[in-house]
Amino acid sequence: MGIEISQIEFAAEDYTAFRGRLEDNLSALGAMLSRQDFGKGPASLGAELEMYIVDRDGNPLYANQEILEQAADPQLTLELNRYNLEYNLTPYNCDQQPFHSTEREITSKLSGLRKVAADHGGRIVPIGI
Repeated sequence: MGIEISQIEFAAEDYTAFRGRLEDNLSALGAMLSRQDFGKGPASLGAELEMYIVDRDGNPLYANQEILEQAADPQLTLELNRYNLEYNLTPYNCDQQPFHSTEREITSKLSGLRKVAADHGGRIVPIGI
């Protein structure tokens, strides 16, 4: 995510290579799902928080890489475009009030990230979870 894509046309070899990588990933997923211990243990909930970065007029601000670097938060990742970021929030066990715990984490993370975005003339707008 967040990488520059400069190629818009692809050769047959590109599709073959993509298919191979896709098959490898599907095999890894199959192996994980077939593990006897998969899904065992306490139930938990996790979330990702998608965010846009906008300027003072509400227009996209292309600064996700700079904000990511300054924030230095391992839970923060680049997303599809230069004005989008994502928080990979902590999963909480169902006996840990997961919705309340997630809300507290979001509030805390957004507080710090909004300060970083302001340094770049931007604002953070949560768009989905």
